[in-house]
Amino acid sequence: MAEVVLENVKKVYGKNVVAVQNFNLTIKDKEFVVFVGPSGCGKSTTLRMIAGLEDISEGTVKIGGKVVNDLKPKDRDVSMVFQNYALYPNYTIFKNIAFPLTLMRVPVEVPVTDKDGNVTGVKIKTRKLTSEEIANKVGEAAEILGITEYLGRRPRELSGGQKQRVAIGRAMVKDAAVFLLDEPLSNLDAKLRAQMRSELIELRKRINTTFIYVTHDQVEAMTLADRIVIMKDGVIQQVGTPTELFDMPANLFVGEFIGSPKMNTFKTRLERDEEGYFVELCGVKKRIGGVRGEALAAKNIEPQDVVMGVRPEHITLSNHEDKEAIPCVIGVRELMGSSLHLHVKTATEEELIVCVPTAPFTLAQIAKLVTGTRIYLTFDSKSTHFFNEETKVNLLVEDAPVASSEEKQQKQEEQPHKKWRRIS
Repeated sequence: MAEVVLENVKKVYGKNVVAVQNFNLTIKDKEFVVFVGPSGCGKSTTLRMIAGLEDISEGTVKIGGKVVNDLKPKDRDVSMVFQNYALYPNYTIFKNIAFPLTLMRVPVEVPVTDKDGNVTGVKIKTRKLTSEEIANKVGEAAEILGITEYLGRRPRELSGGQKQRVAIGRAMVKDAAVFLLDEPLSNLDAKLRAQMRSELIELRKRINTTFIYVTHDQVEAMTLADRIVIMKDGVIQQVGTPTELFDMPANLFVGEFIGSPKMNTFKTRLERDEEGYFVELCGVKKRIGGVRGEALAAKNIEPQDVVMGVRPEHITLSNHEDKEAIPCVIGVRELMGSSLHLHVKTATEEELIVCVPTAPFTLAQIAKLVTGTRIYLTFDSKSTHFFNEETKVNLLVEDAPVASSEEKQQKQEEQPHKKWRRIS
């Protein structure tokens, strides 16, 4: 097993196409880390540099404390599962899984003797695996993955999920220190992806090695990872546990990327008076109390223009009697079974998504939530997020910029604050 360390890694194609830049990350031994981000963010390129399939333009990659920049893929002690399975169509499943084992050589100790036949020491040589050893390793992997009955078949006789298990089995048999997976579930349908996710979790418990997993699906990242690395334009945006990324995104990109449906955002102004912090939305003054208010006060955040974020699941239905409730009109409703996704518009044409659980309501009440219906929404201030309007950095992260009083005054003079209006 091995720790993987990437130090100032950079990848440049041609003269000026930068795919990955200033990538610094330490992946602990036996940790499951997921690289996630939109297409073209550099996550697969980073994985291929670890595997040795892409040259590293700058920086170093270490596996088990050893710099592997100049080592061939076969010498890096890694196994890789590709997006397209990469199975040999004319080989049986047994031969597909066994193929890397036929190329392996294992070290053995050979006694060194003098001319009289006395053993004077040992030297290390390598040998190929025997047919029995290969059969045992393939059998163990097939049993873990539940594909023993398919070993005599060929890839064309298997379903997509079965092919994916074969590809994983072929990587497993090498007993590599690092297990690399490049979007292995992207070719599967939604139901099979969910099944394979749970199987990967079980697989991780059994083989207990270092996993580096690449995906564009944030649901996969949230369910599989010990830690998630979110990337954009070749740069790491944030590294943390699923809970850390969901509860305290470092910037607006992370906040909107993590979570489904994505975070709702409002352009507003964070103000402060003798009672604490507040914002105005659609003519409604919303106090920021609880843990968020305490955190803002602890950092002594100055009043400033912000992008406020609230996740759809943290918004609830209210009524007109609540003085902090925001009036909205339903535009589109999506019944998701256990919840309703309501796409609504506020007085200022802000479009929001609200997740309403169906369990607390009767069928008659749910039937009233249709297009054109006026509803009132509220949310707990402890679930809010505040991002600087210019930098898009979360105001509550440690190195977030804080607007000074002078900057505040200058901003007000240059651009008068837009007033909110109430729905009549």
